[in-house]
Amino acid sequence: MTQSFEFDEALAAHQAWLERLDDYIRGSSTAEIDLDKACDFNGCGLGLWLNRERDQLAGLASFEELEKTHKLFHTVAGDVICLVQEQQVRMADMLLKGAFTELSADIVRLIQAIKAEYQGLKSGY
Repeated sequence: MTQSFEFDEALAAHQAWLERLDDYIRGSSTAEIDLDKACDFNGCGLGLWLNRERDQLAGLASFEELEKTHKLFHTVAGDVICLVQEQQVRMADMLLKGAFTELSADIVRLIQAIKAEYQGLKSGY
């Protein structure tokens, strides 16, 4: 890619979100999670990269799907946080282990697909 974005860093960042929210639900997190930041799909590393690389990657089949999935990922992260703040920990845990985990897996799959598509284009295949 043209900017210093590593696909592996994106994958690790999304795994870290899963762990961070799990800790938040369990009450074992010492750090408070800012709801506005959690819902900001443009402000995280992946969102910044997607915006920066849009012109170069927009033609790839997986790019638009990644953008939509990434936005939904942040919406669900916000839902998890709100549920915890409303003392609905069981619901938050179910959402985390269900929709949030599925979205995270989709993001991993899509990042890998974009990487393969992009490398194919660069090599002429």
